[in-house]
Amino acid sequence: MKSNYTILLLMLVLLASCAGRGTITIKNDLQYVTLDDVSWGEYTLVKSLPSGETTLPYEIVDEKRKYPKMNVLQFYMVRDGKKVCLKTKQAYTMENDGDLRIVITDSTQVSNPF
Repeated sequence: MKSNYTILLLMLVLLASCAGRGTITIKNDLQYVTLDDVSWGEYTLVKSLPSGETTLPYEIVDEKRKYPKMNVLQFYMVRDGKKVCLKTKQAYTMENDGDLRIVITDSTQVSNPF
C-alpha cells in the first residue's frame, strides 16, 4: 500500500516538473498615474499598480509547454478619475524558466485597442 502512494507521488512530481514555467514582474514608472487591470495575454497580473510600484513576481505555468510566449501588455491608465484602455505596441517574450520584467515609462509606445 505504501509503495502505491510513493508511485503516485512520483508521478505527480514528474507531471508537475514537465510544465513550463516563468515569472513576470511589472513596474509602473509613470508619475501620477495608476495602472489598473494589468494583463499580459490571457494572464491577469495585477488589479491596481500605483505610480512607482512594482508587482510581486507572477508565476506563469503552462502545462502544454508552449514557449516562448509572446504577448502585449494591456492595462487601464488612470489619472484624476479619468481612465483609458491601452495596449503596448511592443510584444514581450518569455522563455521557458525565464524571468520577464516589464517597465512602463513615458517612452513606452501604446495604442488604444478600441
